[in-house]
Amino acid sequence: MKRARQLRPEELETLIAQYRENGSVTAPAKAVGITRQTAGKYLSEFGFVTTRRMSDDDIARAREAHEAGKSVNSIARMIGFSPHTVVRALR
Repeated sequence: MKRARQLRPEELETLIAQYRENGSVTAPAKAVGITRQTAGKYLSEFGFVTTRRMSDDDIARAREAHEAGKSVNSIARMIGFSPHTVVRALR
C-alpha cells in the first residue's frame, strides 16, 4: 500500500493557515498537493475538528421543514449542510 508523502514544515504551515482562513479542507489540500482525506488527518493531528455532524435539533428542524413542503435544497441552505447530508438525515 502506498503511503502518503510527508509534508515539509512550510507546507504544513500553509495547510493550517489556509484552513483557518476559510474552514475548508479541500482548498488547502490542493494548495500543498495532497488529498482532502490526508489533509484532514494532518489537521486532526493538530487538534482541528474537520467534520461536522447534524445534531438532533438540526435533524428535527429538517424534518419539520420537509413536512411543511420545503425542498431539500432550501432546507440545506437553512441549516448549513449539503443537500446530500439532509437527504440522509431524512431517511
